[in-house]
Amino acid sequence: MSAYQAVAERSGGRCEAMVWLGRTWTRCGRGPLHIHHMLRRSHGGELLDAVGETYHLIGLCAAHHGMAHNGSLDDSGLFIEGNVYPGPVYVGSDEYLLEHYGKEVRV
Repeated sequence: MSAYQAVAERSGGRCEAMVWLGRTWTRCGRGPLHIHHMLRRSHGGELLDAVGETYHLIGLCAAHHGMAHNGSLDDSGLFIEGNVYPGPVYVGSDEYLLEHYGKEVRV
């Protein structure tokens, strides 16, 4: 199964971004689906892609994907802090990635 197919299956083919509706948060739910790297490619997201990891990917509609990339959603939870190094080895604070890929990095 491709990464796109895995994210589309998990999300039901709809945007997973959370939006505030005045009293509550809810999923956006719009389509069509774009795949967004929450752990940026420049921070090692492509290394996770190479081993088939999809945790760091999220399905977004075109509007939310554009907002994520133009910087207006930097504090939205659509990004994972840290870096992945060859191995892959994750260094950062995300609990899932630490559990699955966190190891001591020897330089």
